[in-house]
Amino acid sequence: MIDALVFAAGLGTRLRPVTDTVPKALVTVGGSTVLERAIRRILPLDPGLIVVNAHHHAEQIEALVESLNESLVVDEAGRRDPDAGSEARIVVSVERDRPLETGGGLRHARRLFDSGRPILLHNGDVITDLDLAALVSAHADNTGDGRTIATLAVQRRDSSRELLFDEEGLYGRRHVTSGREELARSPAGDTQARAFAGIHVIAPELLATLPDREVFSITDHYLALAAQGVRIRPFEMGDTAWWEIGTPERLASARRAIDKSESGA
Repeated sequence: MIDALVFAAGLGTRLRPVTDTVPKALVTVGGSTVLERAIRRILPLDPGLIVVNAHHHAEQIEALVESLNESLVVDEAGRRDPDAGSEARIVVSVERDRPLETGGGLRHARRLFDSGRPILLHNGDVITDLDLAALVSAHADNTGDGRTIATLAVQRRDSSRELLFDEEGLYGRRHVTSGREELARSPAGDTQARAFAGIHVIAPELLATLPDREVFSITDHYLALAAQGVRIRPFEMGDTAWWEIGTPERLASARRAIDKSESGA
């Protein structure tokens, strides 16, 4: 069993004017919002808790979450229909003053994660056919070494930034356009560069390592942990379908591909 956090607090500035009136995670693709697609794919994992963070038009996120919760309730006592596929609670973690980025968003919501279960983290602007159960299973296998604290879904594809892995796990990051590399430590053995899919699983112990800062990226924290000898392992997605809807061009591309796929064309 796991818990989950879907990141949906971003301003979506690159997607304006679409995001002037709706949060990016509530943009519709193939007849469903991107956020609902993510949640519906997480539910078969039998999560105990799904947290959605929110800031921009947070009230719209809260309304969708309320609707999803109601769709799973079978009676006035709040008992859920087991045929619905999950008994998960879905709650919203509102970042009222400003979006806190992925690391800050996790830190802000960590009080909600008190079960001691692994946590699946999923960017709210990503649509993918990734086998989430396989990712969770791989993370369980990885953490058996006592040193691995996170497992990241990665892919060989064009990206402006790449994460660098060696035989021990994450050791750095490369900015593709400039060629600049940030190394957390020296690499050991064979190396590979991969694009990060924005979907990852963390051990609950990672929550205690989060820095005392409000706003920060979780990948920055992963690099800091790697510098300390903590292992962050890759999970290869292969050619699994993956879209990020952060710009009008990417949104249009995702809509075309998904409409074609779901229409059977």
